[in-house]
Amino acid sequence: VEPYDSIQTESDTLYLCPGDEVTLRARSQWGKGQRTTKWITGPTDTLWTVQPASSQWYRYRVTDQCLIAAEDSIYAWVMPNPVASFTYLQDPGNPLDVGFTNYSSDTLNVRWYFGDGDTSTQVHPRHIYGRPGTYWVGLAVSDTLGCSDSAAYPVELKMDHYVYIPSAFTPNNDAVNERFNVVATGIERMEWAVFNRWGELIWETFDATQAWDGTYGPDGTKVPSGIYIWKLQFEPKENDYRKIVSGH
Repeated sequence: VEPYDSIQTESDTLYLCPGDEVTLRARSQWGKGQRTTKWITGPTDTLWTVQPASSQWYRYRVTDQCLIAAEDSIYAWVMPNPVASFTYLQDPGNPLDVGFTNYSSDTLNVRWYFGDGDTSTQVHPRHIYGRPGTYWVGLAVSDTLGCSDSAAYPVELKMDHYVYIPSAFTPNNDAVNERFNVVATGIERMEWAVFNRWGELIWETFDATQAWDGTYGPDGTKVPSGIYIWKLQFEPKENDYRKIVSGH
């Protein structure tokens, strides 16, 4: 009887993404003469290409010329895909300035697609858009295995128009409410005029940063206390129409 070295096999664990295809290799050595490999529920071969839907064991048997057999297994561990998810919030002062919050289950590798041609690899980026509109924003994430997921949502950006004009002011040199001004956002152009009660134009500006100080004429004569009428015409940045408001 010749000396006999027992068959040695090698188990293994493979880590896969859902839907991945992998080739299993049954490894063995020693034994006597030619060895035959048979997967318990598969082909008679050392190689077997599978595409597991869930984690499972794959067992194989190796038999040598003396009909002595050894069994072992390979475990295919199907890892869960990361889940891509995000929300966004517009800056109240500038609705085109958008902050994105990443709620994905894995943020090791991140790439944002903002819908205007720009991208980012930051986990929680901010992005300033050039104009209002609807943008399809996409987020792609992947883990150390390369398992990936993506999500895309339409982000509708509208330029909010905020116009505030006070109802009164007191230009009496006490450093409180000395000027009458317009506070507005999202305005492209404006024309603001103040009239007295007889309809006479006493002050006018086309600059939103200018304020009325309660004077009239080139010599800066102070107007008497009372009721004055104003009319404001402005054009929002993303529209072609003109909005007209008035008050006193």
